[in-house]
Amino acid sequence: MNKFYRRIKKLNPHFRVIYAIWYRELLLFVRDQVKVFTFVFTPLFVFLIFGTGLKFIIAKNFLGYDFGHFFYPGLIAVSVAAMTLDSTMSIIWDREFGFLKEILVSPASRVDIALGKITGATSRALVGSLPLVIIAPFIGLPISFPQILVAILTILVLAWGMSSLGIIISSHIRRLETFNIIIQILIAPMIFLSGAFFPTHNASGWIKTVSNFIPLTYGVDALRYIFLESSLKARVLDIITTHNFLISILFLIFFAGFLSFFSIREFKKMR
Repeated sequence: MNKFYRRIKKLNPHFRVIYAIWYRELLLFVRDQVKVFTFVFTPLFVFLIFGTGLKFIIAKNFLGYDFGHFFYPGLIAVSVAAMTLDSTMSIIWDREFGFLKEILVSPASRVDIALGKITGATSRALVGSLPLVIIAPFIGLPISFPQILVAILTILVLAWGMSSLGIIISSHIRRLETFNIIIQILIAPMIFLSGAFFPTHNASGWIKTVSNFIPLTYGVDALRYIFLESSLKARVLDIITTHNFLISILFLIFFAGFLSFFSIREFKKMR
C-alpha cells in the first residue's frame, strides 16, 4: 500500500485521481476470483458447446467457411461488451455503500472520476478477453503477433465506447435490479442483430438497417477481419461482414469519443 501511495504522489493531480480509481476498479476485479473465472472461461465453454457443435452440423463446404472460426471473433466482441457493461455496475454499488458520495464531495474532479471508471472497466474487459485472443491460434485461427496487437487495440476502443455507454446508464439508475434488467434488454438485441453469432447478409432489410446503428456490429466486423483475413478469401470475408475493417475501426473510434464526452457530461450531473 505504501508503494501505491508513493506512485500516485508523483503523478499530476488529475492523473492521480484517474489512476487511483482505475487501480481500485482493477483490484476489485482481480480479487473476485469467481468473476475472473466466469469472464474468461464462460466464452470458451460457449465456443466449445455452441461453436464446435454447429461447426459439425453446418458443413464447411455448404457455407464456404468454418463456422467455428466465424463464431469466435463475434464471441470475443460480445464478451467485451458484456464485461464492460457489467463493470460499470460498480457505480451503483459505490452509490449504495456510500463510497461514491465520498468521492463526489471530495476535491477530485468529476471528469477525472468518470475517466477513472471508464479506464477501469476497459482494463477489466482487456484482462478478461486477452486469453481468448492469445489462444486463437490453438483453435485453428492463423493470427500473427502484429494481428494480435491490432486485435488488442480494437478491443480497447470497443471496450472504451461500451464502458462510456455503461456509465451513462448507471448514472441515472439507483437500483441494481433495474440496471440488470436494462442491460439484459440492451445486450440481447445487440448480440443477435450485430451478426456476432450468425451472418446477416441474407437477413431481412430491416435487420441490416438496424445493425448499422449498433456499435457492436462494427466491433464484430473489425475483429472478424483481423482473425479471418489470413484464412478466408476477400469475397467470402466481404459476404460475412457488414462493413470493412477501415469503416468499422473509424466508427468505433467515433463511438468511443462521442460516448466519452456524453458519459462525462451525464456523470457531472449525477447527485
